[in-house]
Amino acid sequence: MRRIHCVLLALVLLLSLAGCQAEPAPSSPTASSITLSQATKPSEETTNPTESIPNITAPTTPPESSDTCEHQMEGIASKDSTCTEGGYSESTCTLCGHTISVDYAPLGHTMQDATCTAPKTCTVCGATDGPPLGHSYTDDKCTRCGLEKPSEECDHQFQNVNQLSPTCDKSGSTTHRCTVCGYTYTESIAANGHSYQAATCLIPRTCSICGDTQGNPLGHSYGTDHLCTRCGSEDPNKPAETKDFTVTVRHKSGSTIPNIKVTVYVDSSATAAGSAVTDAKGKAVIPVIPGSSYTVKIIIPPGYTGKESYTFTSLTANITLADAPVLNPNDHSAAQYKVGSTMADFTLTDVDGVTYNLYQLLQKKDAVILNFWFVNCGPCKAEFPHFEEAYKLYADDVQLLTLNHFDSEDAIRSLREQMGLTFPMISENIGMQQGFGIQAYPTTVVIGKDGKIQMIHLGSYNRDQVMNLFETYAK
Repeated sequence: MRRIHCVLLALVLLLSLAGCQAEPAPSSPTASSITLSQATKPSEETTNPTESIPNITAPTTPPESSDTCEHQMEGIASKDSTCTEGGYSESTCTLCGHTISVDYAPLGHTMQDATCTAPKTCTVCGATDGPPLGHSYTDDKCTRCGLEKPSEECDHQFQNVNQLSPTCDKSGSTTHRCTVCGYTYTESIAANGHSYQAATCLIPRTCSICGDTQGNPLGHSYGTDHLCTRCGSEDPNKPAETKDFTVTVRHKSGSTIPNIKVTVYVDSSATAAGSAVTDAKGKAVIPVIPGSSYTVKIIIPPGYTGKESYTFTSLTANITLADAPVLNPNDHSAAQYKVGSTMADFTLTDVDGVTYNLYQLLQKKDAVILNFWFVNCGPCKAEFPHFEEAYKLYADDVQLLTLNHFDSEDAIRSLREQMGLTFPMISENIGMQQGFGIQAYPTTVVIGKDGKIQMIHLGSYNRDQVMNLFETYAK
């Protein structure tokens, strides 16, 4: 009996081993199937790469006309990107007009995770994605938010017990409580999102709800008419409109006087509005910015007398001059000239036979310099080389006349040739040295363009002093 039991046990073991070998081994997935599964399975963490990389359009190549322009770009239009819409900016060169445009990709949503009662929500614009997660209760309490599971037997009658209104960039919420069983839950309200109005010349892009701003104002863009092409406002730096101020200078007899320099000042300004010279009809026209009063100053030429300054309240001025007292042009011995006196006219002829008339010279020159000397005057001859140098440089603007009352023309001519001088040397015999009361030599006199004596200098000059004298009165 014991042997039979052993035989039966052996048979059972053999059958078990046979069954194990006959059962096919489960097939394992191939490497290719694993790769395919991994490649095709979507990732919940994947984000759109274009949300963080702006799509910038490269500036277009400037036209040939602006290749050498050192562009000074000024923004003319712009729009900021939003979560779903791209933005752009445009700027133009204020020198050549070349325009550059840059496009920007949408920013993409910045999603906040869903909660039990609120879906995934963009914290920027308030857009939602999918439904809320819903409550997940364990032991009658939500494992996510901790809310107690409501009684299934209650026919809830909810009442709003607390409400937080959403803003443009922050979400709100509403808390509901059942008046029967006391079950309470809070519902999230997505942010409203900004409602931006386009930027203007003075105001940046602005939310009409909360006042939040983006970017900068566009700034004014003034056209050739000095008006902004966007808002129509006037350029505050627009040049002021000028009007013509007309001055007429006449002789007391009624005849007009040409070649009178006129300068106009507006409203007592220390800066002249402009200057002009009267034409053949005695008129001078000077553009000015209109004011309440105008001061007119004139340079009275030799031979006339009158005021040098006048005040007017209109844009038209009439000035009358009279004849100045005239000395005998052939006798200046009783003149008693001093600085500020008006020099009487004279006509003199140099040792070369060239004639010089004072009033004719002052029509062309800015000044006439008289130098009184005699042949045996050492200091006189010492400054002649300096006068010669200055005369050659400034003869177009300043006329030099040297006057000798004591020596003959032959003696003057001999010294002139000996020293190689070219400026006019005159044997004066009309009492000029008496009229100036000259008692020492050399003496130098400067007569300005208005015929008035500007300076009387006793003594000789060195080179620097002579050059400075001529430079002072040249244009």
